[in-house]
Amino acid sequence: PSNPATAGDIITLYGTGIGATNPAVGTGQAAGSGSNLSTSALSYSVTINGVASQVSFIGLTPGLVGLMQINVAIPANTPTSDSIPLVVIINNTTSKETQISVKAKSIAGPTIVSFTATPASITSGDITTVAWNVSNATSITLSYPGANPLPLAPSGSVQLKPTSTTTYTLTATGGGVTKTASATVTVAAAAPVINSFTADNSSIIAGNSTVLRWSVSNATSISITGLGSVAASGSQTIAPTTTTTYTLTAQGGGVTKTAAVTVTVTVPAPVINS
Repeated sequence: PSNPATAGDIITLYGTGIGATNPAVGTGQAAGSGSNLSTSALSYSVTINGVASQVSFIGLTPGLVGLMQINVAIPANTPTSDSIPLVVIINNTTSKETQISVKAKSIAGPTIVSFTATPASITSGDITTVAWNVSNATSITLSYPGANPLPLAPSGSVQLKPTSTTTYTLTATGGGVTKTASATVTVAAAAPVINSFTADNSSIIAGNSTVLRWSVSNATSISITGLGSVAASGSQTIAPTTTTTYTLTAQGGGVTKTAAVTVTVTVPAPVINS
């Protein structure tokens, strides 16, 4: 059959010999429509696969002459087959058995209406918002590297702070069908920040000392001229013999930042004691 029905569908049957109707329609006249439908005035029933079926209309086809119409629902438990028997009984008169084709109800499965990550490109330390909208699903989860799948409601959003480029996957299941969608957030390394770089005393007398102090964030490499590689924050006592400029260089995320501090050294004039 080219157009099989499914259990629960309402099918329409056509035939002749309906008998008396209410209201009655004269011979050769078209049946009424709208609020003037002509329905069967006799007792009736329809069985499908031997099961009494719900009839929503039995009467004359609106606008036509002498054509019977029956709208009947296929029972929910009707099996799938190309030869399901159907019998109409009107006023205790049983029709010949006819056969209909019933197919399995198709399963649409879940629908992922939308799944986004905004913004899709961020700097490390920033936040992205992952939002979703799913219908017809019995289970929805969000998964990404380093975390257990997170159960989700049918729609919503969550703020996340990935430290590296991350792909988020939404999985929706329902009716034996699984669908997925993904969204990738590209994370760029944060540029280094030189929070401070100072000398306790920027002018000293030769032979004295001062202290350099520094604080740097988001750097993978930090160095100070004359001191070499240093930690992200710290201090160092220095005793330059001549005026010296110290340069702090911080690198990270493909970016280089520098800051300089100059310590001026004054050599006292010679003193003739006698």
